[in-house]
Amino acid sequence: MLSHLYQMNQQLSKAEEAARQALTTYDNESLEVLATYEMKLATILADQHRFAEAVQYGEVAVIHFSVFHNPPDDFLAAMQDWVESWEPTTE
Repeated sequence: MLSHLYQMNQQLSKAEEAARQALTTYDNESLEVLATYEMKLATILADQHRFAEAVQYGEVAVIHFSVFHNPPDDFLAAMQDWVESWEPTTE
């Protein structure tokens, strides 16, 4: 939650630090919690225009979310589309 508050206040370095701390202290609560932490870090990285890193965390988050959204649903599709929007185009 702290990472989200920092992100909303455009304090992105603090947001990233808090999001990484959440991942470090993750205690095997559930893959859905882990996916939420990973996606939060991905959005913070994307806000910093660090898209390659954002995509890496976002793709892992989508994999972890897919365990709970099986068969794939609109939520999973939206998360995948969001992550793909960070990938550079070759046009």
